[in-house]
Amino acid sequence: MRLPACLLIVSVALAGCSSNGSESPIVSAAKQVLNRDSAAPKPANKLTRKRINELNVALIRVKAPETGLEYIAIAKQAQQDRVTYIAPEQTSVVLRGGLVAVTHGLGYDFAPPTTQPDDPIVRNRPVPNWPDMVKRQYHLSARGPAGQTVEVECRFSSGTQKTIELVEILHKVIPVVETCSGDKISFTNTHLADARTGYIWQSSQWTGPLQSNVSYEVLEPLD
Repeated sequence: MRLPACLLIVSVALAGCSSNGSESPIVSAAKQVLNRDSAAPKPANKLTRKRINELNVALIRVKAPETGLEYIAIAKQAQQDRVTYIAPEQTSVVLRGGLVAVTHGLGYDFAPPTTQPDDPIVRNRPVPNWPDMVKRQYHLSARGPAGQTVEVECRFSSGTQKTIELVEILHKVIPVVETCSGDKISFTNTHLADARTGYIWQSSQWTGPLQSNVSYEVLEPLD
């Protein structure tokens, strides 16, 4: 059972203390995971299912290939359909459903895209029920306070069901390729969606022309 969001805020923000003023066990465990499994963890410190169960919090592994950064991130808070994950070195990622909505500290900050109500990356549904196409607006840094907004059309194509392993747990997933284009820009996102629910277990998503794609995999979901 995962901790409620209110406890995650306290424990994962690394600000909680026990009644006698010492560090709480959950905070200590969180620090151990963040320290051992941050960028380029050593083989001896490989994350295991036992360690995940002991920590009892939601976890993702996030990678930014363009900058070479890789972290284990712990859920800090959940608000409506957004979950904020934090990692060492003031790194954070916000997922809106399965969509990468915000990144900070991975190389270049990324602002939340504007989506339409039926975007299946934001709101889970079985892959056969996904629309053929959705529109999104990406808000990018540029000269001037307003930045730059680009609108793209993203079309989905699904593959054959397969099984993946995420830290000793098997998941049946359907690969989905998302091809987006518009406003003189094009890119590709890839997703591994749960074969039954459409929940995104693994994804690689475009986060702007400088940072390019950021990928994540869900090691322990938030209940």
